[in-house]
Amino acid sequence: MATLRIAAEREGLDVGAFVATSAVAVAEQKLILLPSDRRQQVREFVTARVALDRISDNLDEIFEALDRGEETPDLKVVLQTVTKAVHRVELAADRVLRNPGE
Repeated sequence: MATLRIAAEREGLDVGAFVATSAVAVAEQKLILLPSDRRQQVREFVTARVALDRISDNLDEIFEALDRGEETPDLKVVLQTVTKAVHRVELAADRVLRNPGE
């Protein structure tokens, strides 16, 4: 019960409201419960997604350079590599989130 009290206080709720809100979030699949040993995996995927977002920003800069008529060596190879990496991370993350017990 102490753990629930601490979590409820962290959210600014009483225990009953916290439990009800959490149950609804799970039922609506807005909250996914993960065993503690899987949380680090998910954290790493989130970190990878953030890094891929940064890569996306860099690619936007490359495309802007192309629009200005500037040379961008090996763009096709870079785009293929990034596309494969993004796809692998997305698939792996989706698998972990859909099957947290595996």
